[in-house]
Amino acid sequence: MGKKLGKSVFTTGVAATTLFSGMLGHKAHAEELVQNENKDNQSTGISGNKPTLADVENLNDHVVEAESQVNSQRESLSKAQDEFNQAREDVQNAETGLEEAETNVEDATPNAIARAENDIKVAEAMVTIEEDKVRQASEAEDQLTAAIKEQENKVAAQQLLVDVAQNELNQAKQPTNNDEAVLANARAVVAQAQAELENAQAVLANLQAEQAKVPEVLSQANVEVGNAQARVTELSNQIAAKEATLNVAREVAAVSPGNLQQTTYESLLQEWANSGDPQAVQALALYRRGREEDQLSGGSSVTLDNNLRALEIVDAINQYRRQAGLPDLLVDPYQFPASQIQAEYFAANEAHMFKYQANENVAWGFTPQEAAAFWYSEKDLYQRVAAQYGLPTDETQLDANQIYMKVGADVFARIGHYVQMMGNQFNSVSVAYDPAHQISEAAFLNSSGQLFSTAELAQRLRSGANASTTTADVKALENEIATLRVERTNQASRIDILSARLQDVKNSVLNNEQVINQAKTKVQEALAKRQLATTQVAEAEESLAVSRARILSSVTPKEEALEKANQALASAQAHLLELQNQEKQTFAKVQAAQAELQKAKDRLTAAKERLDLLKNAPELLIRARAVMATAKANLEDKKDKLEKEFETFMAYQETATSLKAQFDDLVSRVDPAVLASSRFATEPVEKEQPAYQGQVSLVGVTTQATDPTSNKQEVESEQLKELPNTGSKSNDWSLAGFLLAILSFFGLGKKRKS
Repeated sequence: MGKKLGKSVFTTGVAATTLFSGMLGHKAHAEELVQNENKDNQSTGISGNKPTLADVENLNDHVVEAESQVNSQRESLSKAQDEFNQAREDVQNAETGLEEAETNVEDATPNAIARAENDIKVAEAMVTIEEDKVRQASEAEDQLTAAIKEQENKVAAQQLLVDVAQNELNQAKQPTNNDEAVLANARAVVAQAQAELENAQAVLANLQAEQAKVPEVLSQANVEVGNAQARVTELSNQIAAKEATLNVAREVAAVSPGNLQQTTYESLLQEWANSGDPQAVQALALYRRGREEDQLSGGSSVTLDNNLRALEIVDAINQYRRQAGLPDLLVDPYQFPASQIQAEYFAANEAHMFKYQANENVAWGFTPQEAAAFWYSEKDLYQRVAAQYGLPTDETQLDANQIYMKVGADVFARIGHYVQMMGNQFNSVSVAYDPAHQISEAAFLNSSGQLFSTAELAQRLRSGANASTTTADVKALENEIATLRVERTNQASRIDILSARLQDVKNSVLNNEQVINQAKTKVQEALAKRQLATTQVAEAEESLAVSRARILSSVTPKEEALEKANQALASAQAHLLELQNQEKQTFAKVQAAQAELQKAKDRLTAAKERLDLLKNAPELLIRARAVMATAKANLEDKKDKLEKEFETFMAYQETATSLKAQFDDLVSRVDPAVLASSRFATEPVEKEQPAYQGQVSLVGVTTQATDPTSNKQEVESEQLKELPNTGSKSNDWSLAGFLLAILSFFGLGKKRKS
């Protein structure tokens, strides 16, 4: 950083630019750069002093101009590359044409020419044959077209005869037209009267059917009101009895020992084991295993009072199962230790353990009843999944294992709580309840050991703690009384609704009688209207019969003439349709014949072209060689141009890089105080240049003089290389070395024919 910029260093970039510009035909611009550089040296007077801001401005202009030259030359190089690629493609096409011409010369033997001439004769004969087929088919088509036109005229004439016969018949029937109109109108009146009668009879029948149901409805309503009143009385008696029991239970619970909170389930199992229960011994082993392997012992869920709360989970689940028609799940008391350990694990880790039990449901933050309701709430989602996977929706047919195999783990995780609690393959359950975290755990089992109902196990739990009545029993009685009171209120509301409905039925009876009488009147009116219309029809038929008898002798011949005319018209139309079908078939034959004729003409054209190729093969070969020579000469010109453009580009690139390095060094030497207030405080300010977005590649090609007998040419392609952006260093020089190597290979790869 302490070095001064000498004059020789400063002028290096400009001198290099001058040198390359002179080499590549840019002398005017090089002289301009030299003059500018001399003026700069004279004005700055570089003699070892610190550079000035003017020096920086001057050198910055040279940097910008050099980079502009690089960008401009990059575009020239890209254009030269495109011209070179096109010339190379022209050489390849010329080589292909030359190979074809040489092949034709080799094939142009007298025998081959004779065969080609014979092929032309055969093709001409086939064209003549196919032309005859087309002519014959076209003539047949023309004949059918004429026949169809003639038949269409016959059909039109026959239709005219039918119209004439119809008019004559209508004139002959004119005297009976009025009678026929009267008869048609009378019949329409009869049909309308019949419809009105049927409608009135249907309304009357419906009203009478509804009226017949009234006594039964009244009786049923009275019975329902009576049953509801009896149920209200029964509920009042039950509530009174439960309240008396509740008072006693409160007194007993107040004096009962608190052993349920102090006694653990493990101590209860120990008593059972001491009494010779082998399943209790196995259950105790679960506690030991939990302590030794997982440092878990069940937490707060092990006390007997919390085990009683856990049984509420089972009662809530069984309530849903009974509604679905499923049997109650019994309780497996020997699996309770596993449920308690896994509940403690879930409280600590917020995840299922699945070590001691599978088929586990867990709910966090709910009472036992709310936990069961939470699991059951997945039913709606299951119904949608069932429709998607073809699963049963009958709750008595849910098999958790089979459903899991069909839907997979991800879907089962969203519906599995509901499916497991309603699973028909389970007969028992193991539960645990942790009141501290409100965690409810249930594992669904298919046990074969000793099982209990919730009431039986609750009694054994109380017996184990010497507590006949607990606060939980008091709470249960209070819940039962509350439930009974709600039902009594519902029954009272139902009585009010039924009484109102009963009065509505009584009121409707009176209204129905009036409506029925009106319906009967409408039926009688419709009957009378139909009878009158029927009489009018009979009179009109009689009048029409008399009129027809008078004109029968003149109408019959007209009817026979019309019938014959219609038959002749139908026959003419059938023959026309037959001719039209024949025309379609003939048209298809003409099309097929024309297609075959075109194929024959194509073969004739190909044979003639083949003969021309064979006869003119030497001349065509001379032309192909001339085209090849021209293409190769053009390729050499484009290659030379590409080399020159590349050399120019590399010269500009090197000059720009050198000037940029000198500029950076010069800026580092300027007095910081002077530089801080200038536009060069951070980086050089460059004149805005248009961005170059193109991509240029240099492809190497080696050429070899063409041997007229072999016509071989070697074309080698190298990987496309993108030219570097202005200002790069190591990548620029590595690319330059690569491209110069290819260009050298161009020069050394030339071979001339001796």
